[in-house]
Amino acid sequence: MDTQPELFARHYAEAGLVEKSVAYWSKAGHRSAARSAMVEAAAKFQMGIEQLALLLDTSERKRQELELRSSLGAAFQAIKGMGAPETGHAYARARQLWEELGSPSEFLQIPYGQSLHHAFRGEFGVAHRLDKDLLHLSRQRHDPAGLVLGCLSSGVNLLGDLVSSQAHLEEVLALYDPISHRRLVGQAGLQPSVISQAFLGNVMFCLGYPTQALARSNAARSNCRGSEDRSCAVSRCELVDRREGAFARRRQRSP
Repeated sequence: MDTQPELFARHYAEAGLVEKSVAYWSKAGHRSAARSAMVEAAAKFQMGIEQLALLLDTSERKRQELELRSSLGAAFQAIKGMGAPETGHAYARARQLWEELGSPSEFLQIPYGQSLHHAFRGEFGVAHRLDKDLLHLSRQRHDPAGLVLGCLSSGVNLLGDLVSSQAHLEEVLALYDPISHRRLVGQAGLQPSVISQAFLGNVMFCLGYPTQALARSNAARSNCRGSEDRSCAVSRCELVDRREGAFARRRQRSP
């Protein structure tokens, strides 16, 4: 069963055991995603969603679909890109289910991912509204993890308003705790402290504070070295490298 969950998923589907079929399609999808076979993973998550349509519309069925849609959105993000229509559709349906179930905090990647989708499409007004909704909900619940993701997304999406962007990104660093917020790395696929420091380097440079910008860049690089999620950390540090290059060129032009 552990080595061929998709085989059991098909057998259970043929036998009319829908709940077990859904569970094994989900397991098969996550197994494929773990070895970076994202096209295969997406197909298996979709098979699970198709099986779920055969069940009564209960809270448990909605939660199962929420889990599958969230995983499908992440798979499409890798396959098609963050701004692809398929990614947006997956997150939109997941968002609907998330709200119907009372916006459970263990699925914060859904509002965060939906905001990123619209930002990648240049729909910053929609992304900003979604960020404000997440911040409002998280403050109501006194949920630091939600505030971290809401501030992070706001800080990145508000780069046209550098002062506001700076305030949000600095709030991320004030709120983020690598131990208690460890699950955010898995949920959103990023290390909040790394990306906040990297973007703060860009913001401070654009605001005219090159020394502070360099300090933020160095902090991001230091966090990268200590990050357990190396793929995420390295990708974020590319931003730091580009900013440091700009800093060096500006320093060379100075009299």
